[in-house]
Amino acid sequence: MDTQQLIPEPLEQYCQLFNAAFTRPTQQATFRTYLQGPLLGTERHNTATGLAHTEPGQPGSRHKDAQRVQWFLSESTWDPEGFNDMRLAMLRTLASTAPCDGAVLVIDETGDRKYGTHTAHVGRQSSGSLGKVDSGIVTVHVLYDTPNAYVPLKFVPYTPAHHVERKTNDPAFNTKPQLAIDLIDAVRVD
Repeated sequence: MDTQQLIPEPLEQYCQLFNAAFTRPTQQATFRTYLQGPLLGTERHNTATGLAHTEPGQPGSRHKDAQRVQWFLSESTWDPEGFNDMRLAMLRTLASTAPCDGAVLVIDETGDRKYGTHTAHVGRQSSGSLGKVDSGIVTVHVLYDTPNAYVPLKFVPYTPAHHVERKTNDPAFNTKPQLAIDLIDAVRVD
């Protein structure tokens, strides 16, 4: 299925704002496919086959559109941090998301249940969204809440102490509040 013809005009206009973040036309096209995937209303819109709107399972996962999405997310040379900096700069210029009186930064965490020992950042930890300590993955977010919009700015995964060599004494270990402070520093505009 050629998903390029399904892109609604407002989404295409939004995507054009980010063309400079990508060095190849295939990256630009796959970015559009990636963003429109969740809008298609398919059951598995959080997978490469769902985002590419191909059937799940072996035939769908080998479909060129699903392969292109997987390549874009894991192999492509575009810079996610540079892209996010571009997105934040754009948000500062829009009337609904520009810095204003009454706006606040919101720190939040989101957790998802996840089992296993091989995935980075997974472990038994407190998760507000689960309401208990369980095996999962947690991200710390900084969001911008204005009178007109609620905008995610940046997030990082929280790494439980058991993933680092010296546990809580390891310099690589950061608590959730430490991560939140780093996120605030990263999005601050002086």
